[in-house]
Amino acid sequence: MAFTCLGVMAVGVLLTVFGRKHGAILRVGVLCVGCFIGMLWLYIYDVTYLTIPRSYDKQTVNILVEASDYGYPTAYGQAVDGTVTLEEKSYSVKCYLDSAEDLKPGDKIYGSFQLHYTSLWGEESATYHQGKGIVLLAYPMEEPIIYHKPEIPGKFFATELRQNITGLLEEMFPERTRGFAAALLLGRGDRMSQADDSAFRISGIRHIIAVSGLHVSVLFSMLQFLLQRRRILSGVIGLPLLFLFAAVAGFTPSIIRACVMHGIMILSRMLKKDYDPPTSLAFAVLVILLMNPLALTAVGFQLSVGCVVGIFLFTKPLATFFLKKTFLGHQCKSPVLSAILYWTAQSLSISLGTLSVTAPLSAWYFGSISLVSIFTNLICLWMVSVSFYGIVICCVLGAFWLPLGSVFAWAVSLPMMAVLTVARLFAAIPFASVSVDNQYVAAWLIFTYVLLGTFLIMGRKAPWIFVGCVITALAGCLTLAVVETATEAFRVTVLDVGQGQCVILQSRGQCYVVDCGGDYASTVGTMAAQNLRSQGIHTVDGLILTHFDVDHAGGTDAFLSQMPTKMLYIPDAPDHNGIRELLERDYPELLLTVNRERVLPCGEGTVRIFPAEDRESGNESSLCILYQAKNCDILITGDRNQTGEKALLAEYDLPDLEVLVVGHHGAENSAGFELLYNLTPDVAVISVGEKNLYHHPSYKTLERLKFFGCVILRTDQHGTITIRG
Repeated sequence: MAFTCLGVMAVGVLLTVFGRKHGAILRVGVLCVGCFIGMLWLYIYDVTYLTIPRSYDKQTVNILVEASDYGYPTAYGQAVDGTVTLEEKSYSVKCYLDSAEDLKPGDKIYGSFQLHYTSLWGEESATYHQGKGIVLLAYPMEEPIIYHKPEIPGKFFATELRQNITGLLEEMFPERTRGFAAALLLGRGDRMSQADDSAFRISGIRHIIAVSGLHVSVLFSMLQFLLQRRRILSGVIGLPLLFLFAAVAGFTPSIIRACVMHGIMILSRMLKKDYDPPTSLAFAVLVILLMNPLALTAVGFQLSVGCVVGIFLFTKPLATFFLKKTFLGHQCKSPVLSAILYWTAQSLSISLGTLSVTAPLSAWYFGSISLVSIFTNLICLWMVSVSFYGIVICCVLGAFWLPLGSVFAWAVSLPMMAVLTVARLFAAIPFASVSVDNQYVAAWLIFTYVLLGTFLIMGRKAPWIFVGCVITALAGCLTLAVVETATEAFRVTVLDVGQGQCVILQSRGQCYVVDCGGDYASTVGTMAAQNLRSQGIHTVDGLILTHFDVDHAGGTDAFLSQMPTKMLYIPDAPDHNGIRELLERDYPELLLTVNRERVLPCGEGTVRIFPAEDRESGNESSLCILYQAKNCDILITGDRNQTGEKALLAEYDLPDLEVLVVGHHGAENSAGFELLYNLTPDVAVISVGEKNLYHHPSYKTLERLKFFGCVILRTDQHGTITIRG
């Protein structure tokens, strides 16, 4: 860290001293000095503020947590954000609880918790929590004591207001749109159905429910209209309103950035000063990073800033091109048509400008790129603005008289339904979204940005040549991906889903998915669907759940909402997580309970499903799957331990294995001596989360695998693992 700071400082000083006669070099020098100052502030912040929570990493202590928000359900209970005092300093913490007891701001939780440090330079890998200012995760070692406050303290006014508005929206809006209303106004994406959320992601308009610049712009436009652009009154009302909106939205980096920039715009108008967008963006970033320098790592912060940077860099030249070189600049006799063409040119310019910067970020963080996002944004954004206006009006009317707000909500639901319909229609288009896990898609993305850099250096000449090259390369890459999938004898993909499991079995275009769960289970369903869509697969022959633990089945609903599936195979076993009940309610026509051996065709191979003899013993009731393809036998044992493995060996005649997907993520009781001795696998694949709480895989299991000569592949070390032939 120190050497990095010194290096940046040296470069910055040299460029500043020797580049005074060259403005561009001077700007680079100033930028380097700024980077040095930023890293210095990060170092000071770490030493003065984060040393204490880092010392508690993996320590079990008795703490008192004050909830700062309402509790929300998780796969294993509930979680709540709060604050904890350690050595007379207050820190943000996310507290996980086994109970489903309702929690509200101001409630206090006391008990023995194991703390995990989330930020940089800790033993645990950095997580997305650091961008939100959460530096500790607290896991209960025993049942904690909860003290409920009779009334919510005034300091949580904004949080209580957000909850009340959410409740009001649920009362006013019909069931089909109430989740979208809460997501659009408050950024509460958790209120949307899994199918709608997936459609938004695939079609490239997920950003409209992440409260940011779009929402603040619409709110600001409404304010300007109501106040008839009066400068002083706009400032007196607008600045507090921006602060309140940011507080209600949760002070996320993206909303802070948008509110600070619009706040500067209001002040500049009040003072009759010129407004400089790049300067206001720089100031907004400064404010965010002074508050929490680790916000720099937040995906929302990077995407929000990236969007604005893309607009600054590319929107003006793109708009000039569209208005001068295409039919969008055609001057029509009809002023309405001319206005529509002008608006279309501006919208395309903004969409392409933001996409040019955010596409690599989306590929890096989410593993996919939406190829239809330009069109969905063009069609939907005006309807989103109308819907946002309508939702705000509904809240005002509903606060005075609920029936009036409810009537208006039905009318506002019309454009909202249109957005939901467009999102689902575009999400259903083949290759609407492609995964960069596909080597051809990754190569195309790199090619596109190398080509973009070349064209920019050439002075932005011949843009149609650039567009033609990009489209031709994309078509070629997608064709190669489809042909490869359709002609391969077999392909087995063990996705890196953290602490969980999701395995894709393919041969000659046919496909089965075994399990769909892991860290952030709904994300696993999206990841699996993206992986398949990038290969041109838009229907799977079957989804097989070995058992109903969340880390194996928690992403099932998300997967089924995105990927048409012909059959869903489940074990004849108990379920304590409510997954079976959900599937029986939402997908009854797909369900097939496996209580005898099943043999399913899969291209050149077969998929054999073995039921458990003991259907009441938790992990031992897991289904086992034997995938036999050309010169390759692969066994998946779910979460069975050695007792279940012995039962499998005694009941069925199994071949020598080329690949064993090790059961229970490599737990001590999995991959026992008898299984390894009888089946002699060449390769052992372990689907496991990095530095997981269960300390999987066990060193004893690893030693057994090494003793039998297995090549060990682990998702926590090797990422997604693909075996093909």
